[in-house]
Parts: sequence; C-alpha cells; structure tokens
Amino acid sequence: MSRPLEGKFGIVTGGSRGIGEAIAKNLASKGCSLLLNFTSETSRARTEALCATLSSTHSIRCVSVQADLSTPEEGVKQIINAAATHFPNTTIDILINNAGVSADRTLNDPEKGLIDTPYFNWHYSINVLAPLLLTQAVAPHLPTNRSGRIVNISSVSSSLGFVGQTVYGGTKAALEAMTRTWARELADRATVNAVNPGPVTGDMYFKTGEGFWNQIQGFQDNTPLSKLADSEKEDPNLSIGLTDEQKGLVREKMGGRRPAFTEEVAGVVGMLCTADGGWCTGSVKSTNDRIHPVLFKMPPRLKPSSALLRLRTPRAPLSHGLRNPGSIPNRSIQTFTTPRRNATLKPNASITTYGAIRAFSSTPASAAPSSTSGRSQADLIVEELQELYETATDELEIATESTDSATIYAASDRESARDALNSLVAAFELYTSGVAPEPATGEGNGETGVLVELAIDPADVPENVREEVRKRVGQRVREVKSAVENLEARVHD
Repeated sequence: MSRPLEGKFGIVTGGSRGIGEAIAKNLASKGCSLLLNFTSETSRARTEALCATLSSTHSIRCVSVQADLSTPEEGVKQIINAAATHFPNTTIDILINNAGVSADRTLNDPEKGLIDTPYFNWHYSINVLAPLLLTQAVAPHLPTNRSGRIVNISSVSSSLGFVGQTVYGGTKAALEAMTRTWARELADRATVNAVNPGPVTGDMYFKTGEGFWNQIQGFQDNTPLSKLADSEKEDPNLSIGLTDEQKGLVREKMGGRRPAFTEEVAGVVGMLCTADGGWCTGSVKSTNDRIHPVLFKMPPRLKPSSALLRLRTPRAPLSHGLRNPGSIPNRSIQTFTTPRRNATLKPNASITTYGAIRAFSSTPASAAPSSTSGRSQADLIVEELQELYETATDELEIATESTDSATIYAASDRESARDALNSLVAAFELYTSGVAPEPATGEGNGETGVLVELAIDPADVPENVREEVRKRVGQRVREVKSAVENLEARVHD
C-alpha cells in the first residue's frame, strides 16, 4: 500500500521522547526516513533504540544525532553535518522544530529567585534561536516545488498567560511570529505552520501537582474532547494508555478532563506534512481540541452609553407579540443602573429597554431559577458565567487571528473582544461582590457602557455561594482579561 511520505526525508529535533518521539513514529509510519536529534548522553540509548525499531518496523532509514541546542550555532552545525553524512545529496523534505525547554518562574519568585539573564537566555537560545538557525540552514536544501514542510511545535502558553511562564510563553509567541514570516519567505519551497498543544500526557504532567491543574482547569473545561471517557468503546484513543492511578487523578483532581496523548498531537503534525497540507501555511493549528472560533463569529453587541444590569424576573411576559426595533419578542425585565463600582443596585424605571439583546442563560425569561431543579444556585451561576466566558474567549481568538493577519476587521474584532470581556467581568463582579466594576475601555470610541442580563438577582446570592463562584470561575476570568489586555497592548506597542 502506498504511503503518503514514501521516499521523503525529515529532521525532528527533540526526537527522543514525548511529542518528538510520537511525531517520529507518525512520520515513519507514513514512509518518511528520519534524522532524530537528542541532547544528552543519557538519551543516546533510548534514541538509538527508537531508530532501530522504526527502521525495522516501517522499512525506512532512521539515524540519531546528539546536538545540544543550548549552543545553537554548534548544535545546528552538528545536525546539518549529520544529515549530509548519512543522507548525502538528499533533499530535506520535512523539518520539525520540536526541541524546547521550560522552567516556570514568576517575577521576583520567592523560591526560585529573580528572572535573570542566564534564565532568559537559556529559554530563548533553545526555543527561539535554535529553530531560527536550523530553519535558515535547512532552507537551501528544501524542495523547489513547494512540497517542503516545516512544523514548529508551539504551546497554548503563547497566548493564555499562565502564571510562571513569562519567559517560556514569550518564546512560544516568538516562534509563532517567525512561523508567519517564514511562510512568506519560503513560500516557493515549503509550507510553514505551527501547532500549539495544550496539556499533554506524560510523567511530568502528572507530577506537576494540584496548583498547576487548578490553574489550567478553565482551559481544560473548554476543550470538548478532553472529557475522560469510561471505556475505549467511547474513546478508542484510551487504548494509547492511562494507568488506573492516572485515571483516578483525572477524575478526582482534574474535573474529569484528561490531557491530550502525544500521539494525538503527532497526528495533526503528520497531517500537515502530507500533500493534503499543501494549501495551509503561516497558520497556528490548535492541537488542544478547543473549537476554532473562526468558523463561527457572533453578531455585534449593543453598546449602550451607561453600564446596565438587566435582571430577568419570574413574571410572565407582558406580551408575546413583536416590537421594534428588530422585531424582538417582548420580555418582562427589570433594569438596574450600575455606573460605579461602589454603587448600590437600584431599580430605575426610566432607563430605556433595548430590544436586541443576547440571552446567555438557558433559564426562560418567564421562569426564575428553582431549587426544585436539583441544581445549586452556585451551579446555575457558574453555568451562566461559563457561557459569557466562552463568548469572550471566542471573540478573543477571532480578534487575535484578525490582528495577526492584519485584516481590515482587526480593530472591530478587538472591540468586540473587549465588549465580551466587560460583560463577563461585570456579571462576575455582580455575582461575587454585589457591585459592578467601572467598565474598562479598549481602543474604540471611548464608550464605557456594558449591558449584561442575569438570571439571578445578585442581592439574593449568599456569601458562601459568592465564595464558591469566585473559586470556580475567578481564575478563568483573570486569564481571559489578561489575554485581552495583552492583545490590546501589543497593538499599541
């Protein structure tokens, strides 16, 4: 049977373990001969054994080369010399820039010390300079018919702002920026893409502990395929393997959301390396199973001139007819004005009732949340905030994509992301403190209003529920707020 990469030759850095090993296996299964780079002497036996297995199993050539990319000039020279020695006069069809390092450290870290120049240079030498120099060295050896493939392994840390990843996240953002540039510079010879995995299985992930798992829980909750299935019948990929102990940790400590398997990430990389990936370049592909928002863009939001809270009431609608503007069904709602952070919520009958408004809760306008539903008040609030959060993250990713691509919609998309963030923050603050924040402005026309519609009166939320909501949702709100602010700051820099 014909294999899609039969006769091709590729280089994989960091190919001895983890994602790099899984990519090597995937490419070899498609007929690609390989040069696998490893760093330390302790990885030699493992990498040589992997090469022997791939060669015998898939009838390809596989050679390993030791090269320390913390000294990029020397490391790149060793990789290119090994390619010339073992695969002379051979086109380099595929390059996978996978090798990378990460050691979390916060600003003025009380345990690990300051972020200093050696720490910074270590990350940037391996994660940024090494792939740059290697790609530059490989470029003259790429095919001349656009069939070449370069895939850079990035991370969701490039955009999500995880605590402790000031430097690591910066390196991955730099790698994604270089990806877009190389896609243009090498367009006549190769496609250049990046993939950005989220959490991936491995001993390291399960040793990170509850602090890290809690930090990424919001991310995991928004990855549809991460739900841990009960059996291989429901998710065949479970056959790849999680121990019973690891499954227990996922269910008890990770909200039932598993990390990706390295083979799942490798499958996306392998797909990009085939001929089917020939019309995809300069992109950052999600290998964290979150829904890509470009496929669905929400309509523009209202921008009232003052901050309003709309609260659904349990009364039946006054009318089921249609009204203008926009022929929106009439709803019985009570409006509150909340223009200042410390303002008391007061009904205000004089405020205009808008017709075109998005409803984010599944609770009908004619029905108040009921304790007979079997769901706690905290669960109802979290569900409502979750929908606002998903809208904000969708708008953020749309804005990021259009900003990176410099489209004519970029400014409008960033304004929509800011509007969605303001709605989320206002609802969160009202539910957790009973007061609304002063809406932040983005880069638009200076309007500071935000309109939210809540299913529960914040005044009826007891303190123990407020605290539970803060714990369950607070980190997610802070993450998306930081990401929107970073995007706006990047535009102005």
